[in-house]
Amino acid sequence: MTDASSSKGQGVMSEETSAMLYYLDDFADEIMPCDWTLESWAAWLSKPDLAWHRPEPAKDGQQFACTAQREMPDIIATRRGSDWSFSREVNEDCSLMAVRFGEGLGWDPENIIWGEHMMTALREWFTENDAFCEDVEFVAIALCAPKMIATYHAAPVPRLVVSTVQ
Repeated sequence: MTDASSSKGQGVMSEETSAMLYYLDDFADEIMPCDWTLESWAAWLSKPDLAWHRPEPAKDGQQFACTAQREMPDIIATRRGSDWSFSREVNEDCSLMAVRFGEGLGWDPENIIWGEHMMTALREWFTENDAFCEDVEFVAIALCAPKMIATYHAAPVPRLVVSTVQ
């Protein structure tokens, strides 16, 4: 189990660090109502949000289907003449690959890369989009964790506890 106290959020990932990104499945798509940390989700659930069809706060003990992804260090793509080189290979088990707006920034949904073989898909994306790319691009990589359930606890302070679905 993980609770909000062990989830440290955001920032640029180094080779030694990575962050766990949490998404409550019913409230996450290309737009989310809060940051992807357990702390942010707990704070958001503690208040009504009519824009997300939540007229009241979550109830103590309420459970939510949850997806977690481990953000890995970015792959740096560098233009070398008419070719592209990459700082490392893509793990074939990666669940998200997207070209960022810039170092440490987010991405446009149009820049999410999918494919049966992820390294091949990455090379093809840069070949097809070469004219729109800078000489150096940062590619976000994430690995999907097993399905989880997040349980909301209202007191003493709002928090979420996640556990793996058995």
